[in-house]
Amino acid sequence: MNIIYRLTNLTNYRKYIGQKVECTIQNIDGIDTIINNKTGLPYYGSSSNVEMNRDLSIHKFKAEILEVVKDRKLMCQQEDYWIRKYNAVEDRNYYNLTYPLHYNKRDFQSAVRNEFGELYKEYSINESSIARRASNAKKLGFKTLTDFYIDVYDRIKEQKVQNLAEIARSYNVERHTISRLVQDVNLDKFIKEIDVYSSKTHNKIVELRSRGASIKKIGELLNLEFATITYYIGTNKISKQKDFLVSKNLGYTEDELGYKIMDLVLKGNNIRTAGIKLGLKGQQAQRSFYRFLRKKVEINDFN
Repeated sequence: MNIIYRLTNLTNYRKYIGQKVECTIQNIDGIDTIINNKTGLPYYGSSSNVEMNRDLSIHKFKAEILEVVKDRKLMCQQEDYWIRKYNAVEDRNYYNLTYPLHYNKRDFQSAVRNEFGELYKEYSINESSIARRASNAKKLGFKTLTDFYIDVYDRIKEQKVQNLAEIARSYNVERHTISRLVQDVNLDKFIKEIDVYSSKTHNKIVELRSRGASIKKIGELLNLEFATITYYIGTNKISKQKDFLVSKNLGYTEDELGYKIMDLVLKGNNIRTAGIKLGLKGQQAQRSFYRFLRKKVEINDFN
């Protein structure tokens, strides 16, 4: 359905009125959330308000439908109606900064969306591309896009050849599917970047995201793979479970696997040996253990 919606920050109760086509409302963890029908992922608006983008990264928002609009040509008109009805631009209890753009589609797509010079069309293409990849990763059985790229990397290293068609067959998908998903990702660089997690990098990414930058633009600004950006901020806000594919395949939760590795390390094994004893391949033990440490140990403990 096509809707005019209102989002409410459940911490400070500020609101935002916007429009979304081809979507549904689902209750996720007790909160009504807009779901994009094309990607199956949550949708939290496209505001250029820096305050709202910052709050979206730290607070929960609930969604409500103000109107279901049958004729998509009337979306801007009806969004304008509701924004004026609640005086949302003038009222500080709302995040809305302006009234809807009534440009034709071509003019709108050519407008600059953020301070980084990204056009609306460019931003939309970049974000939609990553959302589709995340959706495809879920269809292949992965919880996150990051887990998919890690698995492809490990399979390539195991085979010692970059035969993506063979990997596609192992996933039981069309032979070019995997190459399309990884063609613009430097997997070696991506793995190196996520193996040296940095809270400083995380803070930079969150700050740029709060200022409206797309994931690909953040990657360009920080010289990181876009896949690394998704590792830091995630692409899926639906699931609260944090168990990853590696631990799940071994019958453990992520934490249980971390404790297993730590126990073996404390008994005198190095991480690689501990991984072999637990049935882990390649760098899986190292990544699982470091991920576990980041969750359980404060960075200040090393100062």
